[in-house]
Amino acid sequence: MLIRKLKCLSIRWTHSVVQKSDLQRMQNLGSVLQTFEPEEFWKKRLKLREPILQRDEVLATKNYYAPEWELDKKPNKDDGFPNPLKNYGTTPEKWEYYNKVVWPPNYVVPETGLPKLREVFHCRESVHFSPKRMWQACELVWRRNVDEAITQLQFQQLKSCKILSEVLSEAKERAVNEFHIEFPSDMHVAEAFPIQCNIIKGARRHAHEKWCTIRYRYINIFVRLEEMVNVKKGVLVTCDPAMRQLLMHLDESRTLGSKFIVKMVNVKKGVLVTCDPAMRQLLMHLDESRTLGSKFIVKELDETHLFIDREIVKILEEKLDQLMEQMNPEMSDK
Repeated sequence: MLIRKLKCLSIRWTHSVVQKSDLQRMQNLGSVLQTFEPEEFWKKRLKLREPILQRDEVLATKNYYAPEWELDKKPNKDDGFPNPLKNYGTTPEKWEYYNKVVWPPNYVVPETGLPKLREVFHCRESVHFSPKRMWQACELVWRRNVDEAITQLQFQQLKSCKILSEVLSEAKERAVNEFHIEFPSDMHVAEAFPIQCNIIKGARRHAHEKWCTIRYRYINIFVRLEEMVNVKKGVLVTCDPAMRQLLMHLDESRTLGSKFIVKMVNVKKGVLVTCDPAMRQLLMHLDESRTLGSKFIVKELDETHLFIDREIVKILEEKLDQLMEQMNPEMSDK
């Protein structure tokens, strides 16, 4: 009886029913997730990736509905019996199948003890690009907010980042139009990875009748967006504490040279006011001590000169007077 009822469900119908209690669901979800810090939340998630022997693995029972998978036919519904040596692993058909799974509202995942979050699985097929170069762009946006990930990809002048930003934008639009997610900007990139799907070989002729093989590689880009509450945008929440401290240090202290920091603000009378005190003192000394032949001219100090002591200036004046008397008594009287 339960299976018959669940078969009548569809994704849009379930979302239309649950939409009435969206506010209550978000409040419950926020209250549950606020008890956990982001680091603790990801530690629980990463425990699921630890390798476990299959004989020791205990699978928890889960309550969900999914359409039947026709094992006697190919995933793309072509004629013939499916070959297990081809299209194994993650394929676009299997990735899209996850969108058809219907979970009950307010479902709690038994492995983590946290409520099941909304997910959007999206894939772009047959992209003519290298999987190694696409992997770097995928690692850049992993665990980031969707809007922040798209912004960071647009800053990079690379073809892989441009393609991945378009895929993330498609997944975000699909979350709104197809799955009726109210706040798509609160979602983050839970997974992003490429898989090589096809290689088309060609040939290039060189001099002296030498031929080389050209491999045109095609990949599938898989993206999974996941709902998250209270995530700071633009911050890698799950990075190592030492790495986070290093990133904050590099962000706050931008060095010019190796000794002092210069910020080009508030320039006054040709002297950088915000530079290092020792450098400012040197600049003021060079500015105020002008040499004319063998005579040194020292200007009187104002109240604005804070980095040269008056006693030091008096001592310098006495020494200069003594030198002037020894060199030329007549010049010193003038």
